[in-house]
Amino acid sequence: MALLMFLLQVYILRSMRFHEKPVREFLQQRRGQNPFRAFNGAQICRLQQWSLCLLCMLCLLSVRISAVEAEELRLAECDDYYVEIIEIQDQRQKFQDGANMLMKMFELDLVTKKKLDNTLWMWHNIENKLRTQVTSLYDNAYAKGCFDESIRTERGDAP
Repeated sequence: MALLMFLLQVYILRSMRFHEKPVREFLQQRRGQNPFRAFNGAQICRLQQWSLCLLCMLCLLSVRISAVEAEELRLAECDDYYVEIIEIQDQRQKFQDGANMLMKMFELDLVTKKKLDNTLWMWHNIENKLRTQVTSLYDNAYAKGCFDESIRTERGDAP
């Protein structure tokens, strides 16, 4: 898109050269044998200048819009990471609370040692799996810049 606009601008600039001489003659003489040709040249030149100006503004606007869209996509991707991290951390906390409750039950002799050992072994395996997942998510989020200070200040999360 930017290349197309650039080529169009180059074309307009090159075509403006053809109307410079008649425009200069028209502006110098204001009268002549055929002022209509010079007048048309002046109008075409003005139209080309305005077109070139509008194309430049359009290029700047499109570059700005694409930068904003890229930032919005990045923020949306970071939001996905945040949601997944929070969900996994919540799961870990629930499993941790369950393990703590089971240990208290063991202390009160409500659960056997074998059942405690089996449950804690299962909890340990699940905890390792969830920890690995959340660590991977954190690594990816840091790599994408989701925890940069600039994002945090935009959202008001920074101290």
